[in-house]
Amino acid sequence: MGLAAHGSRPILASAAAGRLGPNCSCQKTASRSARQDAAVIAMLRKAEEYRRKAEEAEARAAATVDHEAKETFLEVARQWHKLADEVERKDR
Repeated sequence: MGLAAHGSRPILASAAAGRLGPNCSCQKTASRSARQDAAVIAMLRKAEEYRRKAEEAEARAAATVDHEAKETFLEVARQWHKLADEVERKDR
């Protein structure tokens, strides 16, 4: 069996290939990083969804002649944009 370095101590090559025990900090870090990446992607998708909803509200505002309805749609669009911005800020 081959040996590979893990920090300052040798470990079996099979362990280095991804079969490390549950107490290995490298595995925990990789798992945490993957979860964080997935969370970031989900948040960015939400932000995109919110921006699409804002665009829909803006299109409805442009399509209506009723001034009060137009203002309502524009306010809804502003709120969707604000929510998208907040989600993106959380990501940073």
